[in-house]
Amino acid sequence: MKVSQKILTAIVAITAIASLQAGDFVKLWDKLPTKSTDDKDNPGFEVFLPPGTEANGIGILVCPGGGYRRICSDHEGVKAAQWLNSKGIAAFVLRYRLPVDGYKHPVPLNDASRAMQIIRLNAKKWKLDPNKIGIMGFSAGGHLAAHASTDPVVAKKDSSDPVEKVSSRPDFSILVYPCITTEKPYVYGGILNLVKGTEYEEKDISLEEHVTKDTPPVFLVLAHNDGVHPMNSVLFYQACLKNKVPAELHIYRTGGHGFGFAAWPKMRGGSLVKTTWMLRLDEWLQDLPVINKK
Repeated sequence: MKVSQKILTAIVAITAIASLQAGDFVKLWDKLPTKSTDDKDNPGFEVFLPPGTEANGIGILVCPGGGYRRICSDHEGVKAAQWLNSKGIAAFVLRYRLPVDGYKHPVPLNDASRAMQIIRLNAKKWKLDPNKIGIMGFSAGGHLAAHASTDPVVAKKDSSDPVEKVSSRPDFSILVYPCITTEKPYVYGGILNLVKGTEYEEKDISLEEHVTKDTPPVFLVLAHNDGVHPMNSVLFYQACLKNKVPAELHIYRTGGHGFGFAAWPKMRGGSLVKTTWMLRLDEWLQDLPVINKK
């Protein structure tokens, strides 16, 4: 099913989520002190569902990149969702608020965490297994996905908000050329805008320092010649090793930054990373214990 992000068939409140179908847009918050009705002030996610006969119960929240200045919703959003659908996986493409629009830390993290909670709460309605819901992020979206994985919201069973009664912790994480660290000289400056001018410190968003034994299994992929220093992914991988978190790291010789799903579905041309990295991801997903357990 082809669904354009530019054509939203419905915009509904969380309370009406039972009727949602592929292509619908789900608002994250019922009430926000929004500056406007513009997209940038109103976070949510678009629903991409595989055909019912092909759905395998897995769901993934997709966090496009864009340097925390914009959201690259095509090759790191829609195309990613379409590929996931081709594998029987439901996808939910996130539109999160950005520091360039005045939304500093922890606002983007709150948006990603809330989206994870909404997806898990409504797993049955989307024919998902609530224990097989992961997160995928690209570049700055990879930072956001890693943040949601290392600093999840704990379920509040006594909350009056049903969304808060479930955990936001992803069951697995897919980080594609992610920004991770604030350590110099490896830091990508764009992530520092999250805390610039706030009471938060750089260490609050340096995510290799946030990995614990409870961090979910992670798949990392990038190119050696990435403009975002490869040590971002290496540091996160090393932290996973230290904390005994199952992790897989792929570093291609070439490919640069931002390749996303630009080569899919043609699967030809360009550097090797652009045409094969998703095959490695497919293998990893098929072999992942959290997905294959009954």
